[in-house]
Amino acid sequence: MSLRRPDWLGELQTLLLLALIISALAVGVGLVTSGFDDTVTFTVPAGSVDGITEVRGPLRDNAAVDPDGSVDIRVTDPSTRQRVLNVLTGLPSYALGLTMLVLLWSTVRMARRVDPFSPAVARRLTVLGFVVIGGGPLADVIQLAATFLGSETVFDGILSASYVASWWWILTGFGFLAMAEIVKRGAAMRAELDQVI
Repeated sequence: MSLRRPDWLGELQTLLLLALIISALAVGVGLVTSGFDDTVTFTVPAGSVDGITEVRGPLRDNAAVDPDGSVDIRVTDPSTRQRVLNVLTGLPSYALGLTMLVLLWSTVRMARRVDPFSPAVARRLTVLGFVVIGGGPLADVIQLAATFLGSETVFDGILSASYVASWWWILTGFGFLAMAEIVKRGAAMRAELDQVI
């Protein structure tokens, strides 16, 4: 009886494909349901809402609402503009995540078909790194703008947003660039060895 030796690139390719399918379905279902939902929700800083402390009753003397915290504002019977802005508060990050999964899956697929230490794999990882590094802040800007514009639809003349930037995109992008460099150096070492032998 022999145990099958795992092909970790193959396992990763399968896992990435499953993640891509599940993520795409989740985004698709989210988009469809948001089109039919009779409410949308915008997140705003608690300090921008008057009387927030009286929503459930008076607070005790030693408790207070954190003005830097956030509160969700639910809008019933939203307009088309509100629906679009609500979708844009999250869709860019999901789209970037799907793009990253597609590029990573195709890179792993290429590495399995050709050679993991080939210049093509290194180039693909470099492209992936720059897409993630550039796309993350771009997604944040779009989502922040949508959050600000969405708040304008629930307040009279006030732009207010509660949003935290996703800096992990930059870290992830630099991780892909580092992997590309490892692949490039591995390819260069292999070429030197081939010349010696």
